[in-house]
Amino acid sequence: MDLMSSIKYLQHVGFFTFTTGILDSRHFSQRQTDVPLRVLEIGCGPGDFAHLLKNHYKEKISLTALDPSECAIKQAQSKNIDVAFHNKGILDWQPSQPDNEYDVVIFTKSLHHCDELEKCVQRARNLLAKDGVLLVEELQLDNMDTVSINWMFDRIDLLTAANRLSSHGLHPPHTAIIDRTIPGVQRWGDFLQHRTCHPSQDVKDAIYSVFGKENTKLLENVPFMHYFLPRYNLEDSDIGKSILTEFMAQEDRALVNNTIKSPGFNVVAEK
Repeated sequence: MDLMSSIKYLQHVGFFTFTTGILDSRHFSQRQTDVPLRVLEIGCGPGDFAHLLKNHYKEKISLTALDPSECAIKQAQSKNIDVAFHNKGILDWQPSQPDNEYDVVIFTKSLHHCDELEKCVQRARNLLAKDGVLLVEELQLDNMDTVSINWMFDRIDLLTAANRLSSHGLHPPHTAIIDRTIPGVQRWGDFLQHRTCHPSQDVKDAIYSVFGKENTKLLENVPFMHYFLPRYNLEDSDIGKSILTEFMAQEDRALVNNTIKSPGFNVVAEK
């Protein structure tokens, strides 16, 4: 089954490649046991990233995934894959065994939503086995400069004009993103002003505080803008896949050439 033929999976290819690279180099290249690697994903949403990981590693990993949204977990469970999905947040959930420890804990675009930020990071560290690793995919929307904002909105506006994107099913401040009557820089500023999530620096500081800077590696400027396309209802079809693939290729080139700054970053923290 080629999951990447669907844009709901294809959009995750960057962090998926990052994650599998870490797991392969740190764990599977050195493991001398058939015992599955224990992985916990926090903020799994409808389970697409978990599906990718399980489909890739199969019986090599034992995967548990959490999300506080009942609707999202129902979507995840409907995939009928061998993943233990739980309708819980990290502070509310208890493993089936009190001493259950995980080799890898992953926050997928979810840490900035956690109310008690440092407490959640500490809980994640407590769940890690000795030498376990925390992987974090996060966003720093305030990292975008004017050139980067205009670069993104030029492409979003072109796709909106071609009726490839819409705000259907979304609510403010997200609906303003594809309002072409408002200049891109103003739209972005309004969007940031009305968001209630933790700033990116608070996320980084919480990880540094719990794991220590010496045990934390930060990867800045990772591709992230492409996530807006599926978010704004890009159709899941051959055309949609071609559009998303080209957008991702353009974003990669612009980042390599230092033409734009990305609103995304990844973290690797070792226990």
